[in-house]
Amino acid sequence: MNHPFALRRVNIDPELDITGSFLEEVNKTPVKFADWQFIARAIDGLEEGGRAVVVTYGGSLINRYDKDVRTLLLFRGYVDAVIALPERLFNNTSIPVTLLVLTKRAPSDPAPKTVRMVDATAFCDRGRFTNVITGEHVEQIIRELTDASDYVRDVPVAEILASGTVLAADRYLSEKVSLSKSREFGDFIKSIKRGTPMRAEELKAIETNEPGCEYLAIGNIVDGYIDHDGLKHIKPNEALAAKLANYRINDGDLIISKGGNTFKIAVADVPEGTTIIASANLYVIEIDKKKGVPYFFKAFLESEKGRKLLEEASVGSVITMISANAIKSLKVPDVPLLEQQKIAFEMRNITEMMRDRNASYKRAMEKLRDRAAHVCGEWNAERTE
Repeated sequence: MNHPFALRRVNIDPELDITGSFLEEVNKTPVKFADWQFIARAIDGLEEGGRAVVVTYGGSLINRYDKDVRTLLLFRGYVDAVIALPERLFNNTSIPVTLLVLTKRAPSDPAPKTVRMVDATAFCDRGRFTNVITGEHVEQIIRELTDASDYVRDVPVAEILASGTVLAADRYLSEKVSLSKSREFGDFIKSIKRGTPMRAEELKAIETNEPGCEYLAIGNIVDGYIDHDGLKHIKPNEALAAKLANYRINDGDLIISKGGNTFKIAVADVPEGTTIIASANLYVIEIDKKKGVPYFFKAFLESEKGRKLLEEASVGSVITMISANAIKSLKVPDVPLLEQQKIAFEMRNITEMMRDRNASYKRAMEKLRDRAAHVCGEWNAERTE
């Protein structure tokens, strides 16, 4: 079955519905998208022991809205295998898709303890605009369903449930990050909040040239620091200012972007007499200074292992996002405060050097642009006369 992707929840014609069907159960769960309703219909069309193969997309396998129905499928033992396919297989979308191999088991049948995850993202002929899975690739995928290889892993259902019931194969096939001694990031966090949900037109209405209150967008984080030159100045009225105070960034807060292709991370430096308000796509994290140092966590989260952990904790098919709870659940090194301070000192120096060099580069480029704009000035003046 190849159903339409990402349709909102739909109403199924009652005449086509079956009392006691799996679809009836799915309709009672808080699904947001129709994908699992289509999949439930496919399962209802099977005899006991019958199998179905469904084409779906990454969003339905990882989003938090459909977690309950994915859990239901696992408890019923319906999911045999998840096969990650390449991107650009369709003419109307470039997103990678996934095959779900499903078996309709009787209620009395024991549910499998594992789900086979298969990485078939390389099994295709790559074209300029679309990729093609040939008969040879199909045979290769089928072999992966029965044989052991580097592209396959039988993942315990308990592990899938512990991972938020994410059914995306790449979540379990990539090499896991291991830390010799770790704690949850939440143990070091005093508070975590999202930025203001102010709309673009609301922001535009209160823009000003007067200094004092600034608005930090994700684009203002450059090379791991806040580029103050690019911040927009805003002048909210008294009522709005009181509301925006909830989204204020304090000096030393750790800033992490909600998502995107690459996470942006910075430690806030707030000049005296200035108020900075965070935008909605940023998290503002206050670290408990008795337990941790912000620049240490910036250093770790920007490291290869830290980036990997952020990616693993994110959800989304095209643009990934991370939740506040996922950030608090991240495993981070359990390092003594004195050792954190040593690493943080070096990280802060590196960040300030990058800021200074970028500032010098910008000044040099401005001078060159000015020279370029006036290089023909005298010649043009003579010709005009």
